[in-house]
Amino acid sequence: MEIKRVACPKCNVILEVANNKNEPLKRFACPRCSTRLMVRFNPPLLDKVRVKCPDCGSVLRVHNRANKPYRQFGCPVCKTEIRVSFIAPVEQ
Repeated sequence: MEIKRVACPKCNVILEVANNKNEPLKRFACPRCSTRLMVRFNPPLLDKVRVKCPDCGSVLRVHNRANKPYRQFGCPVCKTEIRVSFIAPVEQ
């Protein structure tokens, strides 16, 4: 869960906004002046993914040890360069 502190542009009250549902965008009203606000959050990252090599068809399990959104590496079987995304898909 990510928490951001934002200031209302109209009344300058400081608000703490929690991303409980892992939403990329949260909309809410300021509790003091009722101004409509939006806060963007970073997408959640996956710990590991399974990918299939496009050339040799090997199924690989890739771990996100560096906690980064992407990882690029060579397939251990055929040495083809593969780029893997650890960004979780957004549910709508």
